[in-house]
Amino acid sequence: MDNKQFEGLCSLSAVKGSSAFFNPLQVLQRDLSVLALRVHLANKHGSSPRHSRASRTAGLPGDNLSNDVSCRNSDGTSTGSARVLDAMCGGGVRAVRYALEGGPHVRSCVAVDLNPQSVATAKLTVAHSGPLAAARVEVRIIST
Repeated sequence: MDNKQFEGLCSLSAVKGSSAFFNPLQVLQRDLSVLALRVHLANKHGSSPRHSRASRTAGLPGDNLSNDVSCRNSDGTSTGSARVLDAMCGGGVRAVRYALEGGPHVRSCVAVDLNPQSVATAKLTVAHSGPLAAARVEVRIIST
């Protein structure tokens, strides 16, 4: 068994010990923002958020909270139309969680930050969270 730590479907191995901003005490706030995104997009698209057994066991590696096959291509990418922004992304945890747990209507997530160290950490967070995260999360540095 590997000893990776997860928050939802996001690997925390890149943010632990990094100088990028990550507040582990805000897990509930991140959980609620993912839920709010799911509900908003479900209402916008005239559906209801899926409450599968996987969604009740959030946080276990391997669970796929956005596994609604009717809104997925054969490669697992979303056919949804929503593109979500994670501004000032820090370690990138929220961006990965939006992309992987935000529901079937989330196509992708763009994570941006001013700090080059945060951008580097966010890219590692995406890579450590698996190929679906890598396909659905774009990390960029922004300049003032």
